[in-house]
Amino acid sequence: MLVPLSWLKEYVEINLTPKELGEKLTEVGLGCEKIIKTSDDTIFELEITPNRPDCLSIIGVAREVAAITGTKIKYPKFKSTLKPATKILPLTIKTDAKINPRFTGTIISGIKVGESPKWLKDRLTAVNQRSINNIVDITNYVMLELGNPIHAFDYERIEGQTMIVSQAKGGEKFESVDGTTYHLPKDAVIISDKEKIIDLCGIKGGKNSGSYTETKNIFIRVPVEIPNLIRRTSQALGLRSEASSIFERGVNAGGTIDSLKRTVDLVLELAGGEIASELYDIKNQDFKPWKLKLRKDRLNKILGIEILDKKVIAILESLNLSPLLKGGTFDCAIPTYRNDLKI
Repeated sequence: MLVPLSWLKEYVEINLTPKELGEKLTEVGLGCEKIIKTSDDTIFELEITPNRPDCLSIIGVAREVAAITGTKIKYPKFKSTLKPATKILPLTIKTDAKINPRFTGTIISGIKVGESPKWLKDRLTAVNQRSINNIVDITNYVMLELGNPIHAFDYERIEGQTMIVSQAKGGEKFESVDGTTYHLPKDAVIISDKEKIIDLCGIKGGKNSGSYTETKNIFIRVPVEIPNLIRRTSQALGLRSEASSIFERGVNAGGTIDSLKRTVDLVLELAGGEIASELYDIKNQDFKPWKLKLRKDRLNKILGIEILDKKVIAILESLNLSPLLKGGTFDCAIPTYRNDLKI
């Protein structure tokens, strides 16, 4: 994971030197493998352990820095309410929560696909991402920023304006957005329209549904995928992507709406257009913070030392766990991006 210091500073105040910050990040488990000095920035190369997919994003690393330094994080502000304008474009979605727990998206019409502005290209270049066009670059940027993978489909290329989420029977041909053809393994999660497979979910978009120069209308999808299904398909095909790395470890299931809003804001700003559908947010459960209890006596026994209640609360608050002390127990609410905290 490459983290430019300039990007990180947009969300959290940092008064440490790059060397000091690198050492602090390593102390909390985000191994700082290298600090790269460029002409106008400093890039941290971090080794993120499999249990911390929330740190595969700039905002995730910013949260850790805020906890380390005792500062507040500044989250991006969202302008979009995801409410449609006057034009509504039809789309039928058929999905299955057993293989696609959450399907969030919206349509934007009247966009202009073109070159990204310099600031966006520079941001992607700093983290070894190649600029494609403004739409693809925006989806990559928001994924890197907030940690939820996003895919933009050319609406007109979705035959029958129908998207069906299912699992491959095995052996189907799929041509990816870069023109490579794959024979899919059994149970790969796919999206098909009325005629063909248009997406290999969680791994790679299809050639016939990407964003091209002539694209005018797009469907933006921010999904939640099941880790083991994505991992098995990725391994079977020998195909990995930034998106699959996140989905394999567990994506922030509560973050799809914010990521969609951020994407919509940037599309409207950099490519024009207007929202042309109601919000699609298909799920069979609410993805909200879950409750966990931390017993003081258990904490002291495991650590071998006693920490003052006030200090325990300060530490848990710095990790956004909303602690409340009741008797001898700290009641906590675990944010949806912390999939590693189950007990």
